[in-house]
Amino acid sequence: MKQPRIARTARAGACLLALGLFPALATAVDHVVVSQVYGGGGNTGATYKQDFIELFNASSTPKSLNGWSIQYASAAGGTWNNMTLLPNVTLQPGQYYLVQQASGSGGTVDLPSPDLVGTIALSGTAGKVALVSNAVPLAGTCPSDAAIVDFVGFGATANCSEGGSPTPAPSNTTAVIREGGGCVDTDHNATDFVTGAPTPRNTSMPLNMCSGGPGPITLSVADVGVTAPATGTTTATFTVSLSSAAASNVTFNIATLDGTAVAGSDYVAANQNGATITAGNTTFTFSVTILANSTPGTPRTFKVKVDNIAGGGVTTTSAEATGTITSTTGPLRIGDIQGDGAHPARLNQTVTFDGVVTAIGAGGYFVQDAGDGNPLTSDAIFVYGNAPAGLVVGSAVKVTGKVVEFYGLAEITQPVTIVTGTGTLPAPVVLDATTPSADPAHPRCEGGSFVAADSIQVRNWRCLQSMRVTIADGAIGAPNFRSSSQPLSEAYGYVGSHPRPMRGPGLPFGTTAPSPPAGYNPPTWDAVPYVFGVDTGHLMTAQALNGGMRFDATGVMGFDFGIGVLWPTEFTITDQGPAYPVAVPVAPAGTLTIGSQNVLRLFNDKHDSGDIDACADTSPGSSDVCPTPEQFQVRLQKLSRQVRDVLRAPAVLGVQEVENLATLQSLADRINADQPGLGYTAHLEEGNDVGGIDVGFLVRGDVTVHAVTQLRKTETTMTGCSSSNPPPCLLNDRPPLLLDASFNGGRFAVLVLHNRSLGNVETQAYVRNKRFEQALSVARIAQAWQTGDSASVPGATAGVPLAIVGDFNAFEFTDGYVDVTGIIKGTAVQSENLLWDPSLPIVTPALYDTGDAMEPAQRYSFMFNGYAQELDHGVVTADLQSRLLWAAPVHGNADIPAGGSDATDPSTARRSADHDGFVMAFSTTADDVIFKDGFESR
Repeated sequence: MKQPRIARTARAGACLLALGLFPALATAVDHVVVSQVYGGGGNTGATYKQDFIELFNASSTPKSLNGWSIQYASAAGGTWNNMTLLPNVTLQPGQYYLVQQASGSGGTVDLPSPDLVGTIALSGTAGKVALVSNAVPLAGTCPSDAAIVDFVGFGATANCSEGGSPTPAPSNTTAVIREGGGCVDTDHNATDFVTGAPTPRNTSMPLNMCSGGPGPITLSVADVGVTAPATGTTTATFTVSLSSAAASNVTFNIATLDGTAVAGSDYVAANQNGATITAGNTTFTFSVTILANSTPGTPRTFKVKVDNIAGGGVTTTSAEATGTITSTTGPLRIGDIQGDGAHPARLNQTVTFDGVVTAIGAGGYFVQDAGDGNPLTSDAIFVYGNAPAGLVVGSAVKVTGKVVEFYGLAEITQPVTIVTGTGTLPAPVVLDATTPSADPAHPRCEGGSFVAADSIQVRNWRCLQSMRVTIADGAIGAPNFRSSSQPLSEAYGYVGSHPRPMRGPGLPFGTTAPSPPAGYNPPTWDAVPYVFGVDTGHLMTAQALNGGMRFDATGVMGFDFGIGVLWPTEFTITDQGPAYPVAVPVAPAGTLTIGSQNVLRLFNDKHDSGDIDACADTSPGSSDVCPTPEQFQVRLQKLSRQVRDVLRAPAVLGVQEVENLATLQSLADRINADQPGLGYTAHLEEGNDVGGIDVGFLVRGDVTVHAVTQLRKTETTMTGCSSSNPPPCLLNDRPPLLLDASFNGGRFAVLVLHNRSLGNVETQAYVRNKRFEQALSVARIAQAWQTGDSASVPGATAGVPLAIVGDFNAFEFTDGYVDVTGIIKGTAVQSENLLWDPSLPIVTPALYDTGDAMEPAQRYSFMFNGYAQELDHGVVTADLQSRLLWAAPVHGNADIPAGGSDATDPSTARRSADHDGFVMAFSTTADDVIFKDGFESR
């Protein structure tokens, strides 16, 4: 995790999402993380005598800890004076750093040689640890200071954590250990960490490169831009870098070469033979003296060339960089500052420019000039600092300050701003069918200094950054997400003439699968590059924005955490969108209805699940695992409305993310009290999930239950295990649950699933393997039922219809790695999937995905990164397919903001969970092929 300055950005604190149950797909980690926390040292039963906190450089570049601190607070505390100051140490990529803390009287073994010794007495079961880039004590029970580099809330009672849920609880014999040897950081403590035997690692341990190994070492030299002084000289400093530290010295020659800039007139020629990057280091600096030049004109360039590279296993034979010299006089346009590439052309330079103030707020103000005529350069920039007296929108200003970049947004810091008069606001750029581009191969900012390695979002929005924009008939594709500091943070929008952003089949555009087999040819999904953020609260008062709303807006175009964001100064909702919740049709009497609903971590207000919900005793209401009695009753009331009014009280409802049977029975009791006569009963078996969630059934009173059987609870995998959970490990965190029942005299079965999430699927092989093996396991269950293999699946009877429902955590098509749904159905295509098994297809005849009977535009159940996706499915055997009357999704959860008033309003089902559910309706008339023989003997 790397937190932003809270006042600066709509996404501040998003890493502490209160309802962040679907981890973001992992990207490369660019910072130092807390990789392990152990507070049981010296306690009864402990092996180690000391507590410890382990740090790890998960990035690809060296990181200095100079001036940093490790800070600790109790699980519910707000005092952060327990601090260990870190020395002037640089961690190499993949290097661990072991910080010993307080000792106890127990334990039998000392830690390996610590790199630093502190005095913090950690709790053995729950607490909060922050890695901070300064030594200033944090404040509050859930701090959001910009200096926080990483934050770990461990144990069930921790009231603050990344992702809204703390790590599993450690003990005297277990630590919380970051997955992937420290490489996994999705800003979600609950999924990034597991518990295991403490394994302290210090700087002497072998490097653990998060890329999977250091690989070839390459050398590069970075371009430099510099402004020539009017008098005297200045220095251009070039940095030569290795992709990773080498085990031995790397030597090379480096020298300047003339371009349009000439040695003796523009700079002083320089060279150095035998320049050296010593073993274990990654950089070398080379300084070039720049001469005075007061003549306006085109920037001049020279080269710095590196050759004769030797030693350290470096594969690069030569490298070059460009030095760009600009004179100090003449008008400097904002386009010159921004440049035509992914980063500001004048980065880290002090500049002076003129412009007009277009918006004020968010810790500063936006300035735009008349433009340079280049469509690849932005004509505006954000000035970070207090507005001077008299500054208003429309003020003409002269600004002097330093150019920096903050999470992709170019800014002026330390500004000196003079109001010179009144200017004319520039006309806004119109966002329309071509701006931004919907073609990922040809983004709007294509050309100039942009390169293919720059993200699609950068190449679609960088050239409009901070400029005035306007949109007519904009649409909201996904509602406001919720952060710890902003309940109504940014929503996601798009130009209304485009189709609603939805997940398509295959790998996202620009993604490459690792080690693809022969014949691998997956589809490519365009990744909806036209999506942008909409943050009404950045410069105005935040509004709740539902999916499907239409709007008109004018504002400035920001850039925040990798995506373009509209920060409106004017915003009008022109269409409220669908009247949520949208319910399923009313089924005729006697119809068998089967549905599914993920109920979003439904925990009761009791301490009845071990350490997971221990906070119910100590700090009720601090986390979703320990709601107050009032919060729990609101959740029950909302979910009762969802089941009764929106899902229309299906005969069988498969549910996911329930704490335990008592909790599910409380929901059944609430539904039955609200609508007497339904007679719902709850069925749930405890599984293996470290977060304490399980799958279950709500079964209506007119259904006869013959058996409810948990399947494959102890099934193991050798390839689906993380580094902190070595093989063999359990395959199913939430094992499938099988209902064997009868309705109207006819027997049927329902299997409910909640499979492994997509989190880290692009970067972690064990995630892909686990999802693949889970799909194979479910397919074997389905086939055993179809063939009557009761030895494999209790009660399996050929000819008895089967429905498989639940949160598959998979799309209705392949994601390019594994076609989970296709494997379960028996329709997966080998060439479209990275992983395959010779036994496929396992299921014959194939099952039918009832989502195919839904209207395509309504076929979604979850929102992620601004696009809709179908994760919740119902697949059925052929006999049920033949009697399908309809299959319908409900909407009113995924489209509603998690931080809006609907989420806590017991009078509505809106935002009763984060997933939408669905229902399937099957005919059971007298001539029904399925039920004509009545109940079939087991």
